[in-house]
Amino acid sequence: MFEDKFYYNSLFDTYGELLTKKQFDIMSMFLVDDLSVTEIAENLSVSRQSVFSVVRKSKEKLCEFENYIGLVGIKEGVNTKLESLISNIDSYSRDELIFELGSIRIDR
Repeated sequence: MFEDKFYYNSLFDTYGELLTKKQFDIMSMFLVDDLSVTEIAENLSVSRQSVFSVVRKSKEKLCEFENYIGLVGIKEGVNTKLESLISNIDSYSRDELIFELGSIRIDR
């Protein structure tokens, strides 16, 4: 559950602006403010089912964006590679380090 919330937070940080205003506002309350569906429904004076539906559809939309664009996956790959390089930096020569850093460029 925690990993799920972390993943959707990453998606929301990356693609949240692509959601409708209503979706953005509800997902912000759900993910950023960490409010429950019940709390959001009470704050907006709508049904829990309505909020749950918006959260579900928004999650689907965020996943669609990631499947199509892939920025979160790229970011995670770059971070993993950098963490590995940093933790093993003493084992690389200057040329090897330059090569490894060049291999993680994403502008190609």
